[in-house]
Amino acid sequence: MDQVQQAEQQGVRIELHTAQTAEATLQVALELRDATAGTGLSGLRPAAWLVSRDPSEASAERDAAGSEHSICRHKARSLLGGSLFARPELDLNGYEVLVLNEDASLSAVEPNFGFGGARELAHIDLPAPAFDWVLDRQQRRVYLSLPGAAQVARLDLQDWSLETVELGKRRTGALLLDADERHLWVAVDGGVVALHAATLEVRAQIETHPAELGPPTELLSSTDGRRLVVGHRESRMLVLIDGLSRRLQRRIELDTPPLSAAFSALAQRFYLTLAAGSGVGDGMLVSISARPPHPVMRVPSLPGPGLIRFAGEGRYGLIVHPQQQRLSILDSAQDQIVQSARLDGQPDQIAFSDELAYLRLRDRSQLLMVPLAAIGQAGQPIPTFDTVGGDRGFVDGFRSVAAAGLAAVPSGGAMLIANPGDRAVYFYKEGLAAPMGQFGTSDRSARAVLAIDRSLREREAAGRYETVAKPPAAGEYELVLFVNAPRIVQCFPVRIEGGSPAAERAAHRSPRSARTSTAAASIASARPPAPESP
Repeated sequence: MDQVQQAEQQGVRIELHTAQTAEATLQVALELRDATAGTGLSGLRPAAWLVSRDPSEASAERDAAGSEHSICRHKARSLLGGSLFARPELDLNGYEVLVLNEDASLSAVEPNFGFGGARELAHIDLPAPAFDWVLDRQQRRVYLSLPGAAQVARLDLQDWSLETVELGKRRTGALLLDADERHLWVAVDGGVVALHAATLEVRAQIETHPAELGPPTELLSSTDGRRLVVGHRESRMLVLIDGLSRRLQRRIELDTPPLSAAFSALAQRFYLTLAAGSGVGDGMLVSISARPPHPVMRVPSLPGPGLIRFAGEGRYGLIVHPQQQRLSILDSAQDQIVQSARLDGQPDQIAFSDELAYLRLRDRSQLLMVPLAAIGQAGQPIPTFDTVGGDRGFVDGFRSVAAAGLAAVPSGGAMLIANPGDRAVYFYKEGLAAPMGQFGTSDRSARAVLAIDRSLREREAAGRYETVAKPPAAGEYELVLFVNAPRIVQCFPVRIEGGSPAAERAAHRSPRSARTSTAAASIASARPPAPESP
């Protein structure tokens, strides 16, 4: 049942929508509009909590405090202060952490770094260890590739149920959701398959190289989803795909294997690093336009480029050179390297917060950080500083995965760091010398980490902030709303329907195991088409 309530403060009209769904989720939508003009107020960061509401206690508090609004302000102050004595039944400002383990499992955790430790929400057993994963924009589902089972899995982030689909006997690899998230592209032995994201049915398959060479190693698209690039190291093959028609456009045979690929939204170009060729001392950096006729250009680079990733709007690309232990900055507006720095280690992953680029050093338990404000300044040194990411090295003795071991915290200014050797996930807050918290992953090694944003986030409509959460036990509650600017404090009564409150509370506190269902998809065997000339 949809509950709609309205209020007005500080010239702002507030409209709260709450609804419980058949899937046992609570949908919360908050509309904030200018009371005079009726326009949505964008860019705000509303905070909200659901707290128990006892009518008899509320009446006594009102008599003592003098006004219901005073009580609401008191509750908001206590919740903002993070008091142990003012813990909400549902926090609509936080995030949950999904951990990809070395074994065939996932762990869903509610972190509580401020008070220490974490609460396990669910443990999900997989048919085989995961290699890659991708999170949808609504942050309601995660898709995973399971090479050992020749499967793709979809995890529902509300009830932790798991669906899998078998793709014949073809191993799965890298994953990519297209721009409108209607299709999931999956790297499989010999090519790529497009699955309908909602039904997991096969909608297209494109063969790019002999199946015995395994899945493509690079899979990415332009920001509008109109062009896809598929790269395979062993076959030295690069394939361009029309994302709308899901048809092969062009196959390019390279002189040397592609190592890493990234897309610059500003330049509308794909950039690939290539390995050094036989008898050639340097590797290469090439760019391919996302616009027809897709010209291929070589970009001057420092020796031995490896991983490449673009920051922010996509003008500046960070390129690491593992053998030379160097970092270089590519300016995509000029197609040239404009900065370079010596590194003390070999980075194997790059992640970004709003202010920093994080470089994980594979051969040790350290992270290097680069201020984004300092990159792109031609000829100037690149400042770096470091922090520890645990006690043990990140990759020694562990299988290779494409999923990232670093994840930016949704609220900004912090990074989650998965350290498999320590069997822990660390929380680093920017500005500190070392991580300020951590939680263990029991006897499992954490290979990758995702932060699932559970806060009220602005969606497509201006001034409309939404989230979906698991509701607390049945009963009477109060939603406490706080907005810093303009300053708004408002409380709304909310009723949660359900069964036995006591039984529901016990279930809400206990970690759950996932329900799993499996289907099979039809994948035809086909030989790759003949290559075209570049």
